[in-house]
Amino acid sequence: MHKGKTKRLEIWVKIDDATLHGSGLKLSGTDSILLERIELVSRENQIFYIPTVPDQNNALPVPFKLVQSEGNKFIFENPEHDFPQRITYHFKPVTNTKPCVAVTGDSLLVRVESLDGNSISFDFYRK
Repeated sequence: MHKGKTKRLEIWVKIDDATLHGSGLKLSGTDSILLERIELVSRENQIFYIPTVPDQNNALPVPFKLVQSEGNKFIFENPEHDFPQRITYHFKPVTNTKPCVAVTGDSLLVRVESLDGNSISFDFYRK
């Protein structure tokens, strides 16, 4: 781990054919700190990414609607929210045709941003 970088982890569990529950955690030594709870749900032919952050938005869930899905990239938006207004998940599976020395497992880029482009990115790697 580089100086100034923290380790983050997302854990997902399939509840049923229309619902996934996730937890976003920050790792600190041997402790894990809950950053957010997440639901990914399909309702009335639409998909929503719904995070609940304990110390933001009065600990209420904030829905983001899936607005674009192409290949392994999924973009969710809520233009009414202060920040972020867009959340992008870009899954990059490891394939046998493209060997990569630095990454031994699948990777996931998560980008949270405002609609004017201010953003924060997180890289996740499955080992």
